[in-house]
Amino acid sequence: MQVIIATFTANVTDVICGKQVAASTFDNLLALIQATFAHVLKELSLMNSLLPDLFFLAHLLPIFSGIDGIETEVTLSQANAAELWKQWFESATDAHKAEMTAIISEKLKDIMKDTSMKVM
Repeated sequence: MQVIIATFTANVTDVICGKQVAASTFDNLLALIQATFAHVLKELSLMNSLLPDLFFLAHLLPIFSGIDGIETEVTLSQANAAELWKQWFESATDAHKAEMTAIISEKLKDIMKDTSMKVM
């Protein structure tokens, strides 16, 4: 599972950096993640690795894709990521939500500070 999550997060990072990643890559990775999501939520290290990038795919990248004023449709991968995020969010404790907010905030700061990343 760690390899799947590492591959997923690397692909999200690639997209944030402006690299092209095939939609089928996310579709396949998310299918595997969906099949094991209950297990992921039981392991804090897996959850903390996956959820920030799941959030980025579901909520941040759709904003980037429409930045030029061109409406884009949400992809199946983004919809699936949003559903997984919602599933976690609805069952998470306030403490876990606060912890995840802090992790996402730090990752966003890192993205903004990294001059090698193409901030869309």
